This record gives sequence, structure tokens and C-alpha cells, in this order.
Amino acid sequence: MAINKQLVIAFEALDGAADVQSAVEQVRELYDLHHVVYHLGQTVGSMDTPFVGTTYPDEWVSRYLLKGYVHVDPVVQEDF
Repeated sequence: MAINKQLVIAFEALDGAADVQSAVEQVRELYDLHHVVYHLGQTVGSMDTPFVGTTYPDEWVSRYLLKGYVHVDPVVQEDF
């Protein structure tokens, strides 16, 4: 079975990324996407401490959070 060459290139680029934000930006460039979001949901003790890396502008992220879009976002609702 042939391995998708673009996928191999993507993994190699991510492996060499300096940090998560750099990796997110590389995925956007490799796949010619408008935006990418990496979300790591984690709990430390009894406190939720999520991590998000994104290529969306800070203004949009602020609006998204302030308006509560997370509650109606179909991607979030489907646990992607």
C-alpha cells in the first residue's frame, strides 16, 4: 500500500517544529488551509487546563470566546 507522500512530508515537518504554534502554522501551509486549530483538552488535578494553538487572529479568538460560540460550534459539538 502506498503512503501518501504529502502526509510523510507533513510528519517530517512537524517532527522538526520548534513548538506547537510553529507546527500548527506548518500544517496550514502544507495543506493550503485558511486556518488550523490544535486543541488539547487536559485536566490537572481537579482543574481543566486546555491548550489551544491556532492560526486565527487574536481578535477572532476573543470574539469566539466572549460570544460563547463554543456552545454552537458544530466541530466542537462533534468532538473533533
